[in-house]
Amino acid sequence: MQSPVAFSRLRGCGNHVGVVLAQCVIAATESERWAWVAGLFEGEGCVIASVTGSTFQRRLDITNTERDVLDQTVEFAGLGRIAADSHKRPRHKQRLYWYVSAWREIEQVANRIYPFLGRRRRSRLGELLDHAPAFTIDLDPNGRRRRTKVATLRDPRTGAYEPTDAEGWAWAAGLFEGEGSAICRPMSYRRKGLQRRLQVSMSDEDVLQQFRHVVGAGRVSPLKPRKVPIGRSQKPMFRWTCSKWTDTERIARALYPFLLSRRRQRVDWLLANPIGPVGWASRTHCKRGHPLSGPDADVYRYGGARECRKCHVDGYRVRRRHRMAQMAAGQTITPNARAPKVCKRGHSLDGPNADVYSYYGWRQCRPCGRERKRLARLRKLKR
Repeated sequence: MQSPVAFSRLRGCGNHVGVVLAQCVIAATESERWAWVAGLFEGEGCVIASVTGSTFQRRLDITNTERDVLDQTVEFAGLGRIAADSHKRPRHKQRLYWYVSAWREIEQVANRIYPFLGRRRRSRLGELLDHAPAFTIDLDPNGRRRRTKVATLRDPRTGAYEPTDAEGWAWAAGLFEGEGSAICRPMSYRRKGLQRRLQVSMSDEDVLQQFRHVVGAGRVSPLKPRKVPIGRSQKPMFRWTCSKWTDTERIARALYPFLLSRRRQRVDWLLANPIGPVGWASRTHCKRGHPLSGPDADVYRYGGARECRKCHVDGYRVRRRHRMAQMAAGQTITPNARAPKVCKRGHSLDGPNADVYSYYGWRQCRPCGRERKRLARLRKLKR
């Protein structure tokens, strides 16, 4: 990270508010705005606490390439400056920085965002707070510089604060603005259809687990490590993903008011291409030409799925004849490794406590079989 001296300062950074900023949340409370800043800091922020020559450098900054995101940070926090990196790399966007370097501003920001941060950010922020300066340089009413002794504010590490649900969603929106993405693109050149999902990738698993807890959906899984040159290390990466359409739509609409132009554009495209009806509801015939709708349709339903009953029965008979031929030839039928471990009613199908019987090599749940027979007897009595 470069020093602010190497930045080329932008004009009007503190007072400039982009056109997109007018679309941001007007009704958000002050605590929700700081929660959004904390989420963005968790994804894109950095705590600088290092010795440069004879001085101890202290700074909090957020790096991003979108100007409207940092404009909203200034608007929500009410302090800080925006600077641009003077060393622009070819074929890369201009890197921008929101930063605070005055100790009073650092303390104010730390006290507001600390309750929302993960373990790694809290540790770094604690190291910075442990190296507070003895004096700060201020200007008196006559414009002369004077040394003022630092009066330590409330330490954010003392006391417990439980964020509200609204603050949690604002924090999740800030984290998604920094590290998230909305995916809506073709599956592959071989498979038809679109893949639709929301995802957030970063190296802090505890932060992603907290994000999953706030939004109430998705899963966190480790990513396959990339190849790096010999002698260089790489942090383990994790990713939160949500591909179930009902949860994806709910989360996208909940985060949408806090998002800026770039994320909103991707979320708009995702919401404009919803998933099709469940159970092939738009299809009128199966692949063998049997009707799936109308008075002549014979449909087999399992949950939300819909299938032609004739094709379902024919497929089952083919598989059973194949199993019978295997058993007659004395072949050992190996169980499918992907077979479920429990039945649809939750009874165990594997292990010492499993109550199952074999039907042509398929494991069948015995309690469910008794329940089916009992219901069949009741239906016969009602007739």
